[in-house]
Amino acid sequence: MDNIHGHHRISVWDKQVITFLHSLEMSRQQTLLLNALTIEELGIWKSAIGQTRTPQQQAGRKRTLDDIKTYFDREDLTKRPDGMIFDFHHRTIYVIEVARTGDSPGSLRNRYLKKTLKYVSMVEGLSFTSCKVEQITLVIGLLGSIEESRWRQSLEAFGMTRSQQDKLIRRCMVATIEGTHLVLGVGDT
Repeated sequence: MDNIHGHHRISVWDKQVITFLHSLEMSRQQTLLLNALTIEELGIWKSAIGQTRTPQQQAGRKRTLDDIKTYFDREDLTKRPDGMIFDFHHRTIYVIEVARTGDSPGSLRNRYLKKTLKYVSMVEGLSFTSCKVEQITLVIGLLGSIEESRWRQSLEAFGMTRSQQDKLIRRCMVATIEGTHLVLGVGDT
């Protein structure tokens, strides 16, 4: 997934949310997320605009990591989604979660719901930004079953073409089937 518009993205894989936030703080693109206007500063700016002059001092300040932490429950900062990506070109934060489960439609649906609900409050915490926040949850059965329409919808939201989706879905199916065979020892002599 890093290959899709990779030069416009900052990504963190299998790390805590706080690690992702720290990566944003250290990046060139952090100004898109970390600049803030306080209510008082906004009032000064508004009155200056009304007087058709700009304020003497630049309104706003850079939010610190400590400021940002206040938007999250402590528990959310230690959660470890499979990946978090900030696409600064599209001003979108993606929370990526991939899960394996049984192949029945009920198992796929239940696992999807469980993984999606696990990160709801964390996704809400990320709303401190003026960016769009999307959670992409991909669930695959042990024998390669997927809910294709849900996968395609998620991958399309991530900016993947139909051809890229096909390749990724195929690779995931092969990898999960091979992994299942490896775990079960099928083919071992």
